[in-house]
Amino acid sequence: NITSVLKEIIDKNGNDAFKVYMTGYVTFFNEATPLCESSSFRIWNPHYDNTHKEKGQPWLTTALRAQLNGVVVALNTILSHITSSVNAYYGNTQRIVFVDPNSAYAGHRWCEDGVYEPDNGRLNTWLFLSSTPDNSLPDDPLGALESYQQEQSDLVAFQ
Repeated sequence: NITSVLKEIIDKNGNDAFKVYMTGYVTFFNEATPLCESSSFRIWNPHYDNTHKEKGQPWLTTALRAQLNGVVVALNTILSHITSSVNAYYGNTQRIVFVDPNSAYAGHRWCEDGVYEPDNGRLNTWLFLSSTPDNSLPDDPLGALESYQQEQSDLVAFQ
């Protein structure tokens, strides 16, 4: 029970100025763009295919993207209500702060306008796709590919 855990954290702290920051979840997709209607994020061979010749693919239709984003929005609504409930319990003082990260992700989700997903090289997508390599950080002395190769080498040596 999240509410009970939050109250327990606040009560055990004892400091009236203490706050807990509860972070919401980010919606995954720009659901307005039609381009992703031909994209699949399946685990093996995610790809763009405007022919839809392959049957049984989980194509990222506008409806599916809206449904998946809707689950995230519903969860964030629940978390926000929990935050309000706990704050009300403490006399409407802001002991729990709900942080919704969605506005910061505008333009950085999957299926942004003009992007043929999955686009492994797009550094402006801030969400992780398990079937693609990581993007390198600008100041990382070891790039993502080199880090991955080193990790694989270490795993082989470990066995």
